[in-house]
Amino acid sequence: MADQTSIEALASYAGELSEAAAKAQAASELQRKILNGDAQTDVLTESGPVPTFAKQARLYQEAMPDAVADLSAQMADGKVYATVALGLAATANNQSFYVEPASPTMSRSLYVRVSATEARHVSDDPSLGAVSELGTRTAAVESGTFSELELRFIRLGVESGYVWALVDSAGRMALGCKIDGSMVGKFVLRDGTVNRTTLNLDLDGFIAKALDPETGYVWAVTDTQGRIGLALRLDGTVTGKFLLGTGAVLRAALGADLSGYIAVQLSPESGYVWAVVDSVGRIALGITTAGKTVGNFDVHIPDVTGIEYLKPLVDLLCVGDSLTANSSQVTWREQLAPLISARTIVNGGIGGQTSRQIAARFGAGCALLTVTGNQIPASGSVAVTALSTLPLSTPATNSGTFTLKGTLGGIQGTLTCEHSEAGDESDAYTFTRDAAGEARYSAPRSPFVPDVPGEGFYTQIIWMGRNNLDNVEQIKSDIRAMVGVQKTAEKRYLIITPPLGGNPTPGASTGEGVGTSTYNNCVALEDWATTEYGDRVIKIREWLMQFNNGSADDLDDVAKGVVPRSLRLDIIHNTTISNGHIARRIAYEINRRSW
Repeated sequence: MADQTSIEALASYAGELSEAAAKAQAASELQRKILNGDAQTDVLTESGPVPTFAKQARLYQEAMPDAVADLSAQMADGKVYATVALGLAATANNQSFYVEPASPTMSRSLYVRVSATEARHVSDDPSLGAVSELGTRTAAVESGTFSELELRFIRLGVESGYVWALVDSAGRMALGCKIDGSMVGKFVLRDGTVNRTTLNLDLDGFIAKALDPETGYVWAVTDTQGRIGLALRLDGTVTGKFLLGTGAVLRAALGADLSGYIAVQLSPESGYVWAVVDSVGRIALGITTAGKTVGNFDVHIPDVTGIEYLKPLVDLLCVGDSLTANSSQVTWREQLAPLISARTIVNGGIGGQTSRQIAARFGAGCALLTVTGNQIPASGSVAVTALSTLPLSTPATNSGTFTLKGTLGGIQGTLTCEHSEAGDESDAYTFTRDAAGEARYSAPRSPFVPDVPGEGFYTQIIWMGRNNLDNVEQIKSDIRAMVGVQKTAEKRYLIITPPLGGNPTPGASTGEGVGTSTYNNCVALEDWATTEYGDRVIKIREWLMQFNNGSADDLDDVAKGVVPRSLRLDIIHNTTISNGHIARRIAYEINRRSW
């Protein structure tokens, strides 16, 4: 009886398998008709008629004029004008209008009316033809490296905080995957300027391509019809139809075991057409069959203001006081140049300045300014009546004029200091705007934001603190601020601690040796810096002591822990010879790191 029951059960199961196979075959036939049918056909299914993909594409093309018309209707009056003048005449202030393009690569240009005679240009929309036809420097997504492109995928050491990034030839990051699996970039959500129609399951050949900058984009992932799934704009924003926080992407915490990040094309039944995956198939970034870019996006990273640089430029910004400026001798900057690869070396030294003044000149804690009448005039200069920090002042023995470009109250201009021999507090500061415009209120203690050489992307040589060595905590704060102002994921900097010297007269004993408060402060700063920043620190006092000339005076200086007087012009400043020793040490640190 049991055997009979088993046979009947098997027979029933076989029948079910046969029925399932028949249904699968029928479903497969329906899919074939939907995929391969002509542009006029509907395929009858259990849920009703379904248009073929070819018909869906035809209907989309037919609907495009209406969609464009709907979008245009959202403008001031729904028109695209032949000239800017005609657009101005038909709109009110602050209304937007389109103008016919000046180039065949553009579909239209967007303006905002400012006044009856002035319009502000906002953007140029690329034509669909320009985007789809540009095939220059195109590479198929195969190995994960876009050869012949300015943008490529690279794997990073986990100590950088990232495991994978999309970077350009200068190392700038457009998209990055952190070790926790989150994607970092400057995302533009649901931006209507990108054609993101629903993508069909017959998509193939998803490719990454570089675009002509005239289109408004530098790089995009497109399908074979030129439709954009993900794009990088000229201003560094990543634009796409993003899904945030979706559960469709596997986001197990990523760790150091990651390897082999590649870009792959996926079968449509997976729900994706393209993705960036690791060696075990985890998706960091994907484009779904609906044309949406899906990932674990972290869109609230405050320090990502554009394209984030992974690495600084090789150009050097030398930040400091007279030990950096040092104009009376052949400087260490000049002697450094032939010892390293060719690059710009910026002299950021002003004699006599404290660490606070130096940091303020480079945006590491801005000077707060108050101007006469709390107003920046429509043109010309205005006197500065109060400053929290004197960023351009030097000791009373110096004279002349120093200037610093920057922004006050959103207005670009120049801060000028006329030095007074009566002392820093008597220096006269003025702010002069670059271009005439409307007068603007400037609140008391408004920050003056300086223009920084390299805009925060240069490698830094930081040497400050000698002129306020009696305030070690302030020096620490300013060094931290200078390191933090560098706009890169990887920081490249060297810190030189202040030297000690003293009376250079032969036979005289230094007043800065072991046991003095100056010595104790210097050593305390050296110890803190090496604990905080490790081998990025050059303790210049100890480095120069080894180059003593063996004389009684030099040996006495070494015994007291100060720079030998044969290497000093005076109490503290270096000779050409000691500058050479400094240059060679800095060159060694740069070259061994391949900076």
